[in-house]
Amino acid sequence: MAVIIWLAGSTVVGFPIIYLSVGYKGMCIGYAISAIIATLGRQKGIIFSLSAMLLQNLISIPCILALMVSSVKMYKTIVKKHNRENLKFEIYRHTIFSFIVTIGLILASFVEFLFTKSFFCDIIINFV
Repeated sequence: MAVIIWLAGSTVVGFPIIYLSVGYKGMCIGYAISAIIATLGRQKGIIFSLSAMLLQNLISIPCILALMVSSVKMYKTIVKKHNRENLKFEIYRHTIFSFIVTIGLILASFVEFLFTKSFFCDIIINFV
Protein backbone atom coordinates (compact mmCIF):
# COMPACT_ATOMS: atom_id res chain seq x y z
CA MET A 1 0.00 0.00 0.00
CA ALA A 2 2.87 2.37 0.75
CA VAL A 3 4.36 1.76 -2.70
CA ILE A 4 1.02 2.45 -4.38
CA ILE A 5 0.56 5.71 -2.47
CA TRP A 6 4.17 6.72 -3.20
CA LEU A 7 3.75 6.07 -6.92
CA ALA A 8 0.40 7.83 -7.02
CA GLY A 9 1.82 10.87 -5.26
CA SER A 10 4.75 11.02 -7.65
CA THR A 11 2.55 11.31 -10.75
CA VAL A 12 -0.04 13.79 -11.86
CA VAL A 13 -2.71 11.21 -12.70
CA GLY A 14 -2.32 9.35 -9.41
CA PHE A 15 -4.09 11.94 -7.26
CA PRO A 16 -7.43 10.06 -7.09
CA ILE A 17 -5.59 6.79 -6.43
CA ILE A 18 -4.24 8.24 -3.19
CA TYR A 19 -7.71 8.87 -1.82
CA LEU A 20 -9.08 5.60 -3.17
CA SER A 21 -6.35 3.52 -1.52
CA VAL A 22 -6.78 5.22 1.85
CA GLY A 23 -10.55 4.90 1.57
CA TYR A 24 -10.17 1.23 0.69
CA LYS A 25 -8.04 0.65 3.79
CA GLY A 26 -10.64 2.38 5.96
CA MET A 27 -13.46 0.43 4.36
CA CYS A 28 -11.65 -2.89 4.96
CA ILE A 29 -11.04 -2.10 8.62
CA GLY A 30 -14.61 -0.90 9.13
CA TYR A 31 -16.10 -3.91 7.40
CA ALA A 32 -13.97 -6.32 9.41
CA ILE A 33 -14.97 -4.71 12.70
CA SER A 34 -18.65 -4.59 11.79
CA ALA A 35 -18.61 -8.23 10.67
CA ILE A 36 -16.95 -9.29 13.93
CA ILE A 37 -19.48 -7.33 15.99
CA ALA A 38 -22.40 -8.71 13.96
CA THR A 39 -21.15 -12.26 14.39
CA LEU A 40 -20.14 -12.26 18.05
CA GLY A 41 -22.51 -9.66 19.46
CA ARG A 42 -21.77 -6.18 20.70
CA GLN A 43 -19.69 -6.79 23.83
CA LYS A 44 -17.72 -9.82 22.67
CA GLY A 45 -17.29 -8.34 19.19
CA ILE A 46 -15.84 -5.09 20.50
CA ILE A 47 -13.47 -6.91 22.83
CA PHE A 48 -12.43 -9.28 20.05
CA SER A 49 -11.85 -6.52 17.49
CA LEU A 50 -9.94 -4.36 19.97
CA SER A 51 -7.69 -7.23 20.95
CA ALA A 52 -7.11 -8.43 17.40
CA MET A 53 -6.87 -5.16 15.47
CA LEU A 54 -6.01 -2.29 17.77
CA LEU A 55 -2.27 -2.65 18.27
CA GLN A 56 -1.15 -2.75 14.65
CA ASN A 57 -3.68 -0.12 13.57
CA LEU A 58 -2.40 2.32 16.18
CA ILE A 59 0.81 2.36 14.15
CA SER A 60 -0.34 1.72 10.59
CA ILE A 61 -3.21 4.23 10.33
CA PRO A 62 -1.12 7.30 11.28
CA CYS A 63 1.65 6.08 8.96
CA ILE A 64 -0.73 5.74 6.03
CA LEU A 65 -2.33 9.13 6.72
CA ALA A 66 1.10 10.79 6.93
CA LEU A 67 2.09 9.18 3.65
CA MET A 68 -1.13 10.41 2.09
CA VAL A 69 -0.43 13.98 3.20
CA SER A 70 3.11 13.77 1.82
CA SER A 71 1.79 12.40 -1.49
CA VAL A 72 -0.79 15.16 -1.82
CA LYS A 73 1.89 17.75 -1.09
CA MET A 74 4.09 16.16 -3.76
CA TYR A 75 1.21 16.21 -6.23
CA LYS A 76 0.59 19.90 -5.57
CA THR A 77 4.28 20.64 -6.11
CA ILE A 78 4.20 18.85 -9.47
CA VAL A 79 1.05 20.68 -10.55
CA LYS A 80 2.36 24.13 -9.60
CA LYS A 81 5.45 23.53 -11.76
CA HIS A 82 7.95 25.37 -9.64
CA ASN A 83 11.54 25.46 -10.71
CA ARG A 84 13.20 22.11 -11.33
CA GLU A 85 15.49 22.35 -8.27
CA ASN A 86 12.49 22.59 -5.96
CA LEU A 87 10.83 19.67 -7.72
CA LYS A 88 13.93 17.49 -7.33
CA PHE A 89 14.14 18.37 -3.64
CA GLU A 90 10.46 17.49 -3.15
CA ILE A 91 10.89 14.15 -4.93
CA TYR A 92 13.85 13.30 -2.67
CA ARG A 93 11.95 14.43 0.41
CA HIS A 94 8.87 12.44 -0.56
CA THR A 95 10.92 9.31 -1.31
CA ILE A 96 12.84 9.44 1.97
CA PHE A 97 9.66 10.12 3.94
CA SER A 98 7.92 7.23 2.16
CA PHE A 99 10.81 4.94 3.07
CA ILE A 100 10.54 5.96 6.74
CA VAL A 101 6.78 5.38 6.70
CA THR A 102 7.33 1.99 5.08
CA ILE A 103 9.61 1.09 7.98
CA GLY A 104 6.77 2.15 10.31
CA LEU A 105 4.36 -0.10 8.44
CA ILE A 106 6.80 -3.00 8.69
CA LEU A 107 7.04 -2.29 12.43
CA ALA A 108 3.23 -2.46 12.62
CA SER A 109 3.38 -5.85 10.92
CA PHE A 110 5.90 -7.09 13.48
CA VAL A 111 3.71 -5.79 16.31
CA GLU A 112 0.80 -7.73 14.85
CA PHE A 113 2.93 -10.83 14.44
CA LEU A 114 4.64 -10.78 17.84
CA PHE A 115 2.31 -9.13 20.33
CA THR A 116 -1.23 -9.49 19.05
CA LYS A 117 -1.33 -13.25 19.46
CA SER A 118 -0.43 -13.23 23.15
CA PHE A 119 -2.65 -10.20 23.87
CA PHE A 120 -5.46 -11.77 21.88
CA CYS A 121 -5.19 -15.11 23.73
CA ASP A 122 -5.26 -13.34 27.12
CA ILE A 123 -8.38 -11.42 26.15
CA ILE A 124 -10.12 -14.55 24.86
CA ILE A 125 -9.32 -16.56 28.00
CA ASN A 126 -10.40 -13.81 30.41
CA PHE A 127 -13.39 -12.19 28.70
CA VAL A 128 -14.86 -14.22 25.87
